[in-house]
Amino acid sequence: MEPLLFETILIRKGSLQNIKYHELRMKRSRKALFNLNEHIDLRQSICHIPSNGEYRCKVCYSDKIYNIEIKPYRYIEKKSFLLIDADFDYQYKYLDRSPIEYYKQSFPDFDDLIFIKNELVTDTTIANIAIYTDNQWLTPKNPLLRGTMREKLLAEDILKECNITYNDIFCAEKFAVMNALSGFRIIDSPQFTLSNF
Repeated sequence: MEPLLFETILIRKGSLQNIKYHELRMKRSRKALFNLNEHIDLRQSICHIPSNGEYRCKVCYSDKIYNIEIKPYRYIEKKSFLLIDADFDYQYKYLDRSPIEYYKQSFPDFDDLIFIKNELVTDTTIANIAIYTDNQWLTPKNPLLRGTMREKLLAEDILKECNITYNDIFCAEKFAVMNALSGFRIIDSPQFTLSNF
């Protein structure tokens, strides 16, 4: 069996971050797609962890782990977002990201895209999102992908799930993106454009 899925894990100062949530997602995905129940211990699987700095660890797997790649990580802030309708499904973290890459390459003038499904906001191309309104952080109830940082912040009651429209995005007091690598990042003065497509 070829690797079909992947996880991206932040390594910070020799420590694998949020590993519990990555293992939970791997378990759910392997059960749903391959009917496998065995637990994969990522701490035992990932060797030669750098002791200093921040690194992106990419784990490719299906029935088992097939490849692990570790590279230095540097956060790049994104400011301009195009809100556009999405007509694809990405509920599992597939290695094949061609639907997402197609949209991304089609609109190079924007730092990133925010996908809309059934008139509700979901995710950017690489991150879950949140808006701050009425003294609380809200995140889309039905994202394209249930990210590990999103799951952690929901469990800690920092985020609340809610249906979010594009109007909510434009009216929000604050806007943030989150994923396993960047953590939770509030974007200063984000710029939103609603696509006509």
